[in-house]
Amino acid sequence: MSRFYTAVLIGQPNSGKTSIFRALADNKTPSGGATVDISSAEINIWGDVVRLIDLPGCFSLNPTHPAEEITTKFLMNQKIDLVINVLDASMITRGLELTVELMEMGLPMVIALNMNDLAAKRGMTVDTKELEGLIGVPVITTHALHNKGVKE
Repeated sequence: MSRFYTAVLIGQPNSGKTSIFRALADNKTPSGGATVDISSAEINIWGDVVRLIDLPGCFSLNPTHPAEEITTKFLMNQKIDLVINVLDASMITRGLELTVELMEMGLPMVIALNMNDLAAKRGMTVDTKELEGLIGVPVITTHALHNKGVKE
């Protein structure tokens, strides 16, 4: 018997959330920048149904913009089984502020560390094992535009 789960993609605008959503939902529509609406799709993972939700990008759970308010209200009012926190590796420090706020909510979370290629071009590297150890959250390296690491 299959089970039903809800997973949300959350991260800053232009972090690659929607590219990951499209890869997992097998949606071939081209990405056009920051998401300001909620998108969802049901996907099958090992016989279970996962309702995957792409939330509008936000910098903080203390909303100062309508998109942040939509995301915050969704997180506060819906049953969520997994948060997929998409971080832009080239701006990881700024992204970790939202990560801390999400950790304080106590929801199960995994980090999709995206845009490592851009970080490398800027001379930056992120030790994912060290990051996992420091914050206690699994970290998966992704390259959403090329569908690498997304399924993991």
